[in-house]
Amino acid sequence: MVCPYNGSFLKEQKELINRHLDRHKWFRGISGREEGVGDFVVRYGEILREFFCDTACPDSATCESYQSNFKKQNLKRSENPPQGNNTSLEGISDCKYFSIFVDEQRELLKRHLDNHQRFTGISDTNQATNDFLNKYQEVIFEMFCDVICPVENCKTYEDHLKENGFKRKTILPKVNGKIQLKQSLELAVTA
Repeated sequence: MVCPYNGSFLKEQKELINRHLDRHKWFRGISGREEGVGDFVVRYGEILREFFCDTACPDSATCESYQSNFKKQNLKRSENPPQGNNTSLEGISDCKYFSIFVDEQRELLKRHLDNHQRFTGISDTNQATNDFLNKYQEVIFEMFCDVICPVENCKTYEDHLKENGFKRKTILPKVNGKIQLKQSLELAVTA
């Protein structure tokens, strides 16, 4: 079965690559564009795909591909990982959707913290959490704002990009199924 949201994910991944590629190549000591894109996809692609499916896709509960690739993996869950350091996102925490981002990021961290500790050799849980967030938080957050958050042309996000030397190349259509679902549930509870 072909995922109906695959095009949205690939457009967002391309946008993130375009935005971060020069810095990524410099940091990794890569000179060629193709090699840089490949390295970016290897390092961030699976985490970004999983986060996209977790937060954007309204069909993830029934999607066979998602269930077999991410939910049914034998990932040992860290039930209560530390909150971690959100310093790269200071000034954004006043956004009304920031708590949803933090909750979704925490779910991702629960599934990956043990493997991240094993892979990096960092035994301290707090250090491993901060290392994970230092490596992945920025691109995960940008995906959240670009595609998932329902706010169009968010000044807070645009200011955040500008402060970090980035500029959006394209405005992508929103795929915010789970946030819409959460909003509907909140409205139903308050009604």
